[in-house]
Formats: sequence, structure tokens, C-alpha cells
Amino acid sequence: MKQKKAVLLTALAVLLVYGCQRSNAGIGGFAPETNSIYITKDGEIASGMVETFDKGKSEHYQQESLENFVFEEVALFNESLGAQKASQNEEGKEPLPVAVRSCKLRENQVTAVYQYRDSQSLLAFGQSYFGMNSRLKNFEVCSVEDARLKGWLTAAEFVKPLKDGEVKPPETQELERLGKGQMVLVESDYPVEIQVEGRIRYMTKGIETVDKHTVQVPAGVHYLIFW
Repeated sequence: MKQKKAVLLTALAVLLVYGCQRSNAGIGGFAPETNSIYITKDGEIASGMVETFDKGKSEHYQQESLENFVFEEVALFNESLGAQKASQNEEGKEPLPVAVRSCKLRENQVTAVYQYRDSQSLLAFGQSYFGMNSRLKNFEVCSVEDARLKGWLTAAEFVKPLKDGEVKPPETQELERLGKGQMVLVESDYPVEIQVEGRIRYMTKGIETVDKHTVQVPAGVHYLIFW
């Protein structure tokens, strides 16, 4: 039993080791193919975990056991924060800090999608269960209007991604005139890949684009803007 739990926990731990993925239809249509963190145009946050394991370890993975483990761990975490001891959001009720959107086992691959009430819930869950505080130091999502009040728009050097992978600086006062979009702050000791619903419009210098929805964020403090 201990070995089975250890294997399952290892699989779930990669939830917060982020990679790219190509869904672009909101959390409801988020179907990760690799490990990923995903942000919608409304600022909602989800994480996708995809873990492929050796076929020789397949006896440790059963759909029912995996679901029971994932749902129980999430329910206990939510309860520890004073929320309902539950693992899925219910219509008409307060959103849980962390909710399981899906959990599937297919052959030698585990896939799970978690939805977070806010960015602090993402950080707290990762730090409490997987010791990710040494990897992801800070993660925040807010509107461009709120980001302006926080001073984010003037906190770093921004560039605009172009279709060919090149970048160019924004025009004078271009950022100051922005009145829409979501802005993301990422502080990490390791590279992080982030995907958004919509298109990435601005990002701090040093971030690399994977496609118009996905970026590779290097270690340090960085920002991106999308809509």
C-alpha cells in the first residue's frame, strides 16, 4: 500500500512541473497532452498533469485507486484551509481552493486537471503537498487595470512577440494606454511554461514564445499580458 501511494504521489507531483500544451478553449476544453499551467481570459487558473510510467509499474495504477487518492488529497487540503471537505466544485456554492476537473488512467499514462480558486491556492497546494516553494516563488494573475495600480507595467522591460518568433519593443506609452487584458506575474527558480486562452500580447524581455498562446518563462521575475 505504501508503495502504491508513493507511486501515485510521484505521478501527482509532476502536476506542478509545467510544460506546454495546445488547448485554447477555456478550462472546460482544457485537455492537456503534457504538464502545463493554463490561464483563461477571465483569469481562471488550471493545471494539467500528464505522467507516463513504465509498463512494469502498471500494477500500481488503477483508475479507482487513482481517483480515490486524488480526490481524498484535494478534499483534505481544502478542509485544512477551512473550506468544505470536498474535491469538486458544485454549482451555486463557493468555489473550492482546489477542485479536480478530471482524472484519467489510460494504459501507462495518468492525466489529471485541477482548477484553482486563485493564484494563492495554486501556490499553497504545491507548497503543502509537493514542496514546490523552492521552484515557484510567486504567481499572480490580475486585470491590466489592477496591474497598473500595482506598478507591474513599469516594473520591467517589455517586448511584443511577433509571428516569426522575433520580438520588438512597444511604442512610447503603448503600455500606459492599455485598458484590457490579463497580466501574470511569475517568480521562479526554474523555467516555467505557461499557456493562456487568447494571445500573448506583451511579455518581459527574456521570455521565449512557443506559439501565440504558450511561453517559456526563465528563472527570475517576469510578466506577461494577454487577451
